[in-house]
Amino acid sequence: MIQDHASPARAVVHLDLGAEVRAADGRPVGFLSAVVVDPRGWIVTHVLVRHGAIVTVDRVVARADLHRVRDHRIELALTAEQLEEMPELQERAYVPLTGVDVGSEEHPALSAPGLWTRTPAIALQPLVSDHTTDEANVVEAWRNVPEGSLVLRDGLAVRVRSGRAVARLSEVAMDPASGAVAAILVSRAGHLKAVPAGWIERADEETGIVLAVDRRAVDELPSDHAQPNDAPAQ
Repeated sequence: MIQDHASPARAVVHLDLGAEVRAADGRPVGFLSAVVVDPRGWIVTHVLVRHGAIVTVDRVVARADLHRVRDHRIELALTAEQLEEMPELQERAYVPLTGVDVGSEEHPALSAPGLWTRTPAIALQPLVSDHTTDEANVVEAWRNVPEGSLVLRDGLAVRVRSGRAVARLSEVAMDPASGAVAAILVSRAGHLKAVPAGWIERADEETGIVLAVDRRAVDELPSDHAQPNDAPAQ
């Protein structure tokens, strides 16, 4: 169980959005770009690690692969090589509409779609890539997180019950044993405030997190000065 240095009984760990992420050998491998939550019970299921030197991608890492949070720095139970094997958040494939033999030399599995006029549908000659086909394609895109999950990113709007945005998401505090969200730490007027998870009424990735309280309740919350955590994840 993760415990706070200043308060050993504090059984929560802070997932600081934007925090440095290190592999099991201590090598920096990226930063925390998002926390993935099951909104049915507000349980953290995964985190996203922004990884890559030239081309960066969001790698999906299960909560079970978080080893430790130290000074708001996240340490994984994965090596850098294992992180490379984790799925990307967003993936897509080009699926031919005409039932061609996908995977053949003529029609590679991930070939770019052909160029077609709208009416009538006439295939144009490939202009850019030798992988462009003369077959109509549709793009299938998906996310490698459980269906219905919320991907919470730094700066997501936090609104009171009137719908007014009053703060921005900064951290997620969770129970390391169960993954349950204990609080969200939000930035308001230069102060970090811990909003109890029980105040959350609903949330989506476009509107943000909507609280069941008014602005005054948020203003009356004490400013949070969380101390560094230093204990293994479970």
